[in-house]
Amino acid sequence: MMKMITPLTGVKCLAAFSGMRLIAPLYHAVVDQSPKHIRFLYNIRSENTFKSDLEFFLRHYEAVDFDEFRKTELNRNKKRQFLITFDDGLREFHDIAAPILLQKGIPAICFLNNDFIGNGNMLFRFKASLIASRISEEKYSDCALQRVATLLETKCGDNQEIISALLSVKYKDSEILDQVAAVLEISFSDYLEKEKPYMDIDQIRSLADKGFRFGAHTLSHPMLKELDITEQKHQVVESMKGIMAQVPGAVPAFSFPFTDTGLDMAFFEGIMKEKGAPKMFFGASGIKKDRFPDNFHRLPVEDYNASVKEILKMEYLYYLARIPFRKHIFPR
Repeated sequence: MMKMITPLTGVKCLAAFSGMRLIAPLYHAVVDQSPKHIRFLYNIRSENTFKSDLEFFLRHYEAVDFDEFRKTELNRNKKRQFLITFDDGLREFHDIAAPILLQKGIPAICFLNNDFIGNGNMLFRFKASLIASRISEEKYSDCALQRVATLLETKCGDNQEIISALLSVKYKDSEILDQVAAVLEISFSDYLEKEKPYMDIDQIRSLADKGFRFGAHTLSHPMLKELDITEQKHQVVESMKGIMAQVPGAVPAFSFPFTDTGLDMAFFEGIMKEKGAPKMFFGASGIKKDRFPDNFHRLPVEDYNASVKEILKMEYLYYLARIPFRKHIFPR
């Protein structure tokens, strides 16, 4: 039904009518061929698609940096503006996205996981995707696959069942991925050394010198709602402190890994009492307000296999449709 309605309305009109003129598109990487550690996770935008995205944003919104974005958000200015955001601090931000953004004069902020800067370790979900890629490409013995299936507590009927189980592993159980990798003789350290999926501090400094900004994204990218409150605070506040102290171009902004669903007002109020806490938070629930005023929801572009024009129209219309039921405000 939305696809029938969206051609009848323009983005500028929808932005004005909804009052949601400020947007923050969310990306992880820009690359023509997804690397193995991402292949099973996101619909990564190609270089040409990313350029098309940016051209559309520029036609309909004003590109702003984090400081201007924050000012507009606080003052509730009636300007159509956008801030490009990237999560995870991946090398493709430095190698591909940043040069495109610089060429077009578009600022951006990238959110970093402290533990992964310089490729000392990698996100557990990246480990799962890397293993899944290897299983889909290589021929492993039935014995090895059976051992993997046993570790994952799944059937060894076919590779797809194992891959599905791999991608379902949670943060608290992520050591299982290390055990699976050992069985299949996959070395994460070798992959990190060879492929260097994350930026190092010198690359970050280089981008900071060119005007890019950086924020925190937790120490090790857990699903926060699965942690107790003490560990939640540690992941958020220590990540923010570390980024502000060590990373040039850092600003007191934090983006939630995965989602901020399941985090109540007590979480935000508790975090804000901590010394060194972020001043602004970023979720990823599309165009939506939040009961906590300093949490801004971004547009997760990679969640859709569509143009940003179609994505924005659908998001605006869903937002408007939720208003009568008070569903346009993220509950806490």
